[in-house]
Amino acid sequence: MTKTTTTAAAAADFSAFMLDTTSRLELELPNGAPMLFDGKPVAVLLYGPATDEYAKARAAMEKESAARVFRAMGANKNKKKNGEDDAEADAKFLTAITAEFENFPYPGGPAAIYREPRLNYIGNQVRSHVNDLGNFFKESAKS
Repeated sequence: MTKTTTTAAAAADFSAFMLDTTSRLELELPNGAPMLFDGKPVAVLLYGPATDEYAKARAAMEKESAARVFRAMGANKNKKKNGEDDAEADAKFLTAITAEFENFPYPGGPAAIYREPRLNYIGNQVRSHVNDLGNFFKESAKS
């Protein structure tokens, strides 16, 4: 690489290739209808995989997963059932990557939403949304 090429690369704008830090998801009911509260769409603003919030949440979930494995190998008599541990770790992860809910003033906020089994379709949509990097990428007008 020549000095001219290096200088040109340093001066280039690569922002069109970067993931956005957040993405807005308009939620749907299990039947596919828009989720509305007081006639307004319910949405959630989520931190994406290119953020510190997501990285910390993922690391915490992986650490908890490893701890569950070690507890399962031991004789801890106070351990919860694996499903309960998984559900709690999942709720913590989803709460950590949620910046805010729009138009859904559920008592207890995101943590309570993600822990409520009768609202599990919300967590399912959030997981699906954050696992698709396309939701965190805006195509530029130049592409």
